[in-house]
Amino acid sequence: DSAAWDRAPGNAADGLLVNLGTNNDVDTELPAAAALGDGDANPTTPIVGAALMGWNTATWDRLVSSIAQGLEVDVTRVIPGTGATNLGKAIDSVAGAADVGVALLGIHDSSATHLTTAEGDYDTVRLSDYGAFQVAPEQHFTLDSLNATAGWAALNNDTVNLATTLKHVLGTNALTFDKVDGAANTIFAAIEKTISSVDLGGISPHDIIQTSCYIPDLADVTYLFVRLGTDASNYNEWRVPDTALTAATFEILVFNIGDAHFAGITGNGWNPSAVTYIAVGVAFDAETNALAGIVFDELSFHTNQHTSAELNAEVSSSVSSANVNLQKVGGSVTDKGAGNVSNGSQRVVLASDDVLTAAIRDAVELLDNAVYVDDADWVDDTSSHLLVGGLYQSALQTITDGDVGPFQVDVNGRLIVSPSTALDVSGAVVTVDLAGNNDVVAEGDVAHDAPDSGGGGPVKIGGRAQEPEAQPEEVADDDRVDALFDRNGYMRVRGDFNPQFADINDAGSGDNAIIAAQAAGKRIAVWSILLVSDGTVDIRFEDGAAGTPFTGQIPLQVREGFSTSAGGLVPLFVGSAATLLNLELSAAIAVHGFVSFTTIDD
Repeated sequence: DSAAWDRAPGNAADGLLVNLGTNNDVDTELPAAAALGDGDANPTTPIVGAALMGWNTATWDRLVSSIAQGLEVDVTRVIPGTGATNLGKAIDSVAGAADVGVALLGIHDSSATHLTTAEGDYDTVRLSDYGAFQVAPEQHFTLDSLNATAGWAALNNDTVNLATTLKHVLGTNALTFDKVDGAANTIFAAIEKTISSVDLGGISPHDIIQTSCYIPDLADVTYLFVRLGTDASNYNEWRVPDTALTAATFEILVFNIGDAHFAGITGNGWNPSAVTYIAVGVAFDAETNALAGIVFDELSFHTNQHTSAELNAEVSSSVSSANVNLQKVGGSVTDKGAGNVSNGSQRVVLASDDVLTAAIRDAVELLDNAVYVDDADWVDDTSSHLLVGGLYQSALQTITDGDVGPFQVDVNGRLIVSPSTALDVSGAVVTVDLAGNNDVVAEGDVAHDAPDSGGGGPVKIGGRAQEPEAQPEEVADDDRVDALFDRNGYMRVRGDFNPQFADINDAGSGDNAIIAAQAAGKRIAVWSILLVSDGTVDIRFEDGAAGTPFTGQIPLQVREGFSTSAGGLVPLFVGSAATLLNLELSAAIAVHGFVSFTTIDD
């Protein structure tokens, strides 16, 4: 009664007694019983039964249920607890095959593009191609796959033949082009493209731009480059010098954002939050240089936020690449060629406790001490001049033409300057005169017309043996020639003096052939003549019938004649090649005698 609890009054006849008050608003008559069914959604007549009601902050209404799901609610039912059939799970509990739970779903976004979600807003989890979480520190964004030529154009007419190629590393194709000496007269072979605006986000100097390339020949190449910007007049440029490249192989080019080339920054540079222009290419030594088959593949951007622990882990792991290039040492570009020392020079330290290193050091010191001092005395076991030694063998060593061999010395250590044991280099037998023409002069130890003391002998000359009838080879004027001897050692005065004889018994007025014409290239050399006439007649020897005279007309009387000889040095006359020797008579008077002759080469 709002003041104290008490029993409700009633009796056996009427049951619970109700005080109707003044309004008599309690209906004491119950309607007939009615069965509740599925179709009784909102009955308009009173029903008998117990309904589960719910308050929706405005009105009361029955709660809805179903046979399959039981009581229906507006959110997924949460089953309290951490059992196998509960949504909740205890930390460090063992997973079961039939455990239930709620799966965490993410959005597939392999490109990991920079989002515009405001700081503090909710965002979705992003997944890679393999269903892995896209997490910092390293994100990858492909600026262009370079799979097709669409949108790409040559930088100028020094670049031609832009096309796709199946010689690629990533994707389905790569792009190839050539450098020619075009009208643009530049040193560049490059391609460029305008792309949809890309926001690279909050970049750092050690983030990287990356591409793959193939350069057939580096002979005329200066550097390779990548450009990112807003257009062809406003961009940053990154370069790799030719000295850091390998020809005729695909290489990965990695450019740190902070390594932009100062001279390559053009116009306003680039805006990392709105990249709309990209270019790749090669710079050559001269605008006239040409090269076919340049290839570039996929241009991409990568965040590169390594921690010290991650760097240590990567460097500690094994490196299996056959081509490891150190781009920098201590912040300086590494030296790879000959030249002066710089901050990028690499050094190798030799351990002082290595026995082989010590042996090398001692050997080098001995060579360093081998300094010749003019007129210095030799001290055994102390002097360390570098000596030239030789090899002694009782039978001289033979080596193959072109091979290296040791100096040969005799049993007394004297240098053998000739493989002939007959050469004596003692005394004054051999004189080497290097003052003038560096000639080597061989002199005897006995002067001309001086008595031979028996202690030495004159310097003898030798020659080449040749049969007497053989002709020596002809040489050019001022050339040196061999001395010729016969096979018995007699010096030949004329190598061709093996005379033949032709009889003369002719009486015809005019031409008379004494010796027939010889073979082609052969000439008649006349050495001696004997001739007697039967009567008065003039005679003349000629080169061929009615040919060029060798003599004048010689008058002869009855029983008169002559005899003449060249003496074995020079022939009386020599005819033309393949031409007969002719005797011309002024009258039909008989003449008798002979001529001696030889044939010589033309």
